[in-house]
Parts: sequence; C-alpha cells; structure tokens
Amino acid sequence: MEQEVQHVLFLTENQLQREPEREDTAPEKSQRKKEFQRKKLEKARKKKEEKKEDMLEKSLFQDTVAFGEVVTQPPTITSRPRGRGPAEQAGRKQLLLTPWLGQSQASPTSPASPVMSMARRRIVEEERARVIQAYRDIQRRKQLQRERSQAGHGAPH
Repeated sequence: MEQEVQHVLFLTENQLQREPEREDTAPEKSQRKKEFQRKKLEKARKKKEEKKEDMLEKSLFQDTVAFGEVVTQPPTITSRPRGRGPAEQAGRKQLLLTPWLGQSQASPTSPASPVMSMARRRIVEEERARVIQAYRDIQRRKQLQRERSQAGHGAPH
C-alpha cells in the first residue's frame, strides 16, 4: 500500500497541473474547426459557381441544330476583330504585287474576282441552284431506297 501511495505522489508531482475549471482551449479548438468548415464551404461554393459559369459559357458557344437541317453554304463572319479597321473579305484584298502582275495574269472568270458581269453572275446562280437540286434528288432517292429495303425486311415472305 505504501508503495502505491508513493507512486501516486510521484506522478502528481511530475505531471503538469490540470485545471478542469478552465475551458479556454476547447472553445479555441472549436473556433478553428468552425473557421476550417467555413473555408471549406466557401471553396465548394466557389467551385460550384465556376462550374456553373463554364457550363453557361459552353452553352453560349453551342448551336442547336434541328434534325434534317441542311446547310447550303458556310457561315459568314459578321463581327469585326477588335482594334482593326473594317473587315475585308477573303480574296478581295489588294495584294502588294498585284500592280506588277498586270491584268493579263488575272482570270476574268474566277469566282473570287470582285467584278463579275450580271449575265455571268446569273449563270453561276442558276448552275448553283441546279447542282443543289440534283444533290437533293440524289438524297431523296437514297432515302426512298432505304425505306423500301426496310419495308421489305419487315414483311413476311
């Protein structure tokens, strides 16, 4: 028994003084915990907002195309680049060496030439319309052929 008492006395002398009445450390710890949680929530909210902005930006640059929609020519750029003068169309720019080439080099029938006679322009438009119609006819024939082949497989023989 004496030995146990000596041991307990030794432990009490060598241990730090405990003061259970004082609870200063506990609120400080919970305060740090609250701060950490607040930062974590703020970070998650920021990430969510950035993701939402990215999705919105992505949706702005995406065109919705109806099924079966046909495009007859590439899109034309209507906006001008910032910091420059008026936008020039491709092929219509005055090149540096053009005056030295002379008019004999340039082909008057080239579609990129800016000056095209009204008759020539009308012929080109009619040819373009004819080609588009021929393409549509070919596609229509292919579609009818597909429908016939599907109808033939479905019916019992």
